Amino acid sequence: MSYEKMTGIVIKEVAVGDSDKILTVLTGEEGRIAVSVKNAKKIRSGTAAGTSFLSYNEFTLYKGKSMYILNHIGIIESFYKLREDLVALTYASYFAEILYYNILENEPCKEVLKLFLNTLHFLANTGKDKRLLKIIFEFRILCMLGYAPYFNDYNEYDRDYFFSYDKCGIAEHGGGSCVKISKGEIQAIRHITGADLNSIFSFNVSEEVLTSLSEISETYLCERTERSYKSLEILKNVGLL
Repeated sequence: MSYEKMTGIVIKEVAVGDSDKILTVLTGEEGRIAVSVKNAKKIRSGTAAGTSFLSYNEFTLYKGKSMYILNHIGIIESFYKLREDLVALTYASYFAEILYYNILENEPCKEVLKLFLNTLHFLANTGKDKRLLKIIFEFRILCMLGYAPYFNDYNEYDRDYFFSYDKCGIAEHGGGSCVKISKGEIQAIRHITGADLNSIFSFNVSEEVLTSLSEISETYLCERTERSYKSLEILKNVGLL
């Protein structure tokens, strides 16, 4: 029996029977994978947390017939602070839900994993506005999925511009499914979609821009991925957006 080592973060956990679990893990090496954990509740207390939602681990696995089987787990980062903050946890759940439905199996996604980990770090350890983190994650993951916004109509002249959902980016003219957008909002989107992942979070915007961009980014995400997200609806229903 051959073993494989992978690093990844748990983006979903499902209880099976009284003691087993099936984890969905986002890995840099293989994209999204399913991992069966036998007797999860009986794993040594020092490593049991590694099978929990948002735990970032080194996994030692072997390939079963339909999924990987866990042999050993070593915790790298538990993101425990997120589990102590219900608002932050709901945002993290939304980001994880996006990944669960849009990242394919058996396709390397190291940049996606890095984006998610960096976003969780800022969510857990800084005072960065959670709505801005949401906007950054939504736009950047769309770029990674092949839906980068189109900017060719933008030339910085003093005129009105629109974010067109039909044209997938900045448009000179209204019409169809679109919303008016300011130069400040356009500059924020260009930074989010073009900056290195190590500097993508190094800016702030006004409350007005936050409100407008949050609506644009989530609408664009839902339209491009052709689905709704339960965690996003929770954020809206409890007034966190």
